[in-house]
Amino acid sequence: MKKYIFLILVLISKTALCEQIYERRIFAIYNDYPVITFEIFNPEDGLLKFAFIKEPYEFSSSDDSFKVTCTSSACRIKVALTSKENLDAKVPFIKQNISQTACDELTKKFKPATYIFEKGSLELNFLGNNNCAISYLNLDNYSDHKIDLVLKDFLEYKKSEENKIKNFPGNITDIPWVKNKLQAMVNIDQKARSLWLYPEQNKLKPIDKIYFEKQKQKKLYIDREHNSELKEFLNKYNWFVISKFGKEADHNGWLLVQHQDNNRKFQKTILKRLEKLYPLGETSKKNYAYLYDRIKVSENKPQKYGTQGRCVGVGLWEPDPLVDAKRVDEFRKDIGLEPISEYKKNLKNICS
Repeated sequence: MKKYIFLILVLISKTALCEQIYERRIFAIYNDYPVITFEIFNPEDGLLKFAFIKEPYEFSSSDDSFKVTCTSSACRIKVALTSKENLDAKVPFIKQNISQTACDELTKKFKPATYIFEKGSLELNFLGNNNCAISYLNLDNYSDHKIDLVLKDFLEYKKSEENKIKNFPGNITDIPWVKNKLQAMVNIDQKARSLWLYPEQNKLKPIDKIYFEKQKQKKLYIDREHNSELKEFLNKYNWFVISKFGKEADHNGWLLVQHQDNNRKFQKTILKRLEKLYPLGETSKKNYAYLYDRIKVSENKPQKYGTQGRCVGVGLWEPDPLVDAKRVDEFRKDIGLEPISEYKKNLKNICS
C-alpha cells in the first residue's frame, strides 16, 4: 500500500522580538499526495502582510498543489511535496519546489519576490519562470548541549524518586506506601513543570527554544505516565480521603488529577467523587472548585469560581469567562477562596 506523509510546521510569532520559527512537526496522512503545511500566526507581523493578505482570504492553485488560507490572526500555507527524500535530508535547510502551474498563478496574483521570515527560518520565493520554492529550517539536524544536560538531570531526578518508592516497604494495599508514592509523583510533576519555563528564564535563542520544545514533548510530559498509576490507586480507594490518608495526600492526589488534561473523562469521574466528599470534610473544598473550573474551561464553558485564567498583559491576569461575574465572590467564599480581586493580585507575578 502506498504511504504518504503530512508534515505540519507551526511558526511562533512574538511581536516584541519579531521571532518566527517552527514549534513542532507532526506526521500524519493527508488525502492522496504528500503535502507540507506551514501555520503562521499573527501574519501581519511578518511575511504575509507583504505577500498575501490584510483580511480573511483564500487562494488555491488550479492543480491544488499550493493553497493559502488566512484569517485575521493566522495563515496556513499548504504545498505538495515533490520529493520525499527532502524530509530526511541532513542539511541545515530544506528546499521544496512549487509546481510550475502554481508558480505561474502565484506570480500573476502576487508581486514576484523573495519573502523571508525573521531569523531566516522560512523563505518563500515567487520569482516566476518556474522559479518558485519554499526553504525551511531542518530541525532534525540540531541539538544543544546545555539543554541536553538540563533534561538529563531531570531524568536522573525522576529515576531517584522512583527508586525511593521501590526501596520503601509495602505496596498499594499499605496506606503509608501509597502516601509516599503520591508524594514522589508530585515531586516529579512539579520538577517537570518548573522546567517548562526554562526557555523564558534563560532567554534562549529561537532555534534553541524549538529544540527544547521537541525534547520537552519526549521527556517532560509525564501526565500520561501518571494516569495509569492514579487509576490503579483510585480503582482501589475511590479517593485519598482525609480521615485515612491525611490532608497532604488529598492535596497531592488532587494536583495529579488536575494535570490529567489528556483524559477529561477521568477528571470528570473524580470530580463526581469529590463533589460528594467535600461536604463531609474528606477532601478540600478548594480542590473541588479548581477541578470543576478546569473541566468547564476545557469544554469552552463558563467557570463558576474564577480559578482558571490567563495573562492579558505584564502583571495582568484575568479569569476566563464566568457563569456569574457579580456572584463570583459569593461562590468563592462558600468554597473557602479569597475574593477574585485578591486572587488576581496574587497571580500578577506570573505575567511577566
